[in-house]
Amino acid sequence: AYDVLSVLNSFVLEAKVFAETSPSSEAFNLFCALASIPFITCGWSGVLHEAETHLRLYLAFLLANLGLDTGMVLLSLFHASCSQLPGSGAGSAYACGTLRIFNFSYLSLWLFIS
Repeated sequence: AYDVLSVLNSFVLEAKVFAETSPSSEAFNLFCALASIPFITCGWSGVLHEAETHLRLYLAFLLANLGLDTGMVLLSLFHASCSQLPGSGAGSAYACGTLRIFNFSYLSLWLFIS
């Protein structure tokens, strides 16, 4: 699904699914999506033909993907911008804390799913 969205987003101008991203970011996402296809195919052939080498390569790909996802989650958590919240009066600390808790929960859920 991500591959299809990236291709549509890059080549079909009317299909702006991620409207706020730059063209270079779209190209990088498309490259990552297309680069994952050989690893997925390798894992699938490892299951079909019971080839341990193929499954180990797919496992390495999954662990690298998990490492990158974890790094991006930690980077996103450290850059949760409370400065972009409106106002600095009463309740701003509560709003900032709520934003950080929600951000942590949301990103942890995505990390758990991936």
